Amino acid sequence: GDSHTPYIAKNSKSIIMLGSAGEKNLWLSGVGLKWLKNSVSKYPISLKVKNVVINIGTNGKFDTDDDIIGLLSEIRRVFPLSRQLVVQGSWGWDNNIAVTKDIVDIYYDKFKKEGVIVIEPPIGRTDNPHDDLLVYKIIGSTIDSLLR
Repeated sequence: GDSHTPYIAKNSKSIIMLGSAGEKNLWLSGVGLKWLKNSVSKYPISLKVKNVVINIGTNGKFDTDDDIIGLLSEIRRVFPLSRQLVVQGSWGWDNNIAVTKDIVDIYYDKFKKEGVIVIEPPIGRTDNPHDDLLVYKIIGSTIDSLLR
């Protein structure tokens, strides 16, 4: 996912990040869904992964033209035994200043329609999502309660 990923992982007792940022670790600051899909497509198939927590959408301004189905197809190909969860991103800052909760809901409803568990609450409206916000603790706890 994007730059929120380390904050989400830090606040979960169950999430294990693949490593520091970069394509081989499937997260990088400032990336969008297309980058993530491409990175997943190059990742080796793993039967050990039981859950994949997706964190994407913010840097693409929650564009409903994002290839969400394509991303999920790649995740399910590479991690065929996994269940997918998605953390809803942040808005109200930088290029997302005009984004509303309605836009965010439409974006993540596409994940929900594909059987992905949508984590509540979203990171949400914030001036700066790059601090260890209280909402990350809530999201981490919610993820921990849902993981197998």
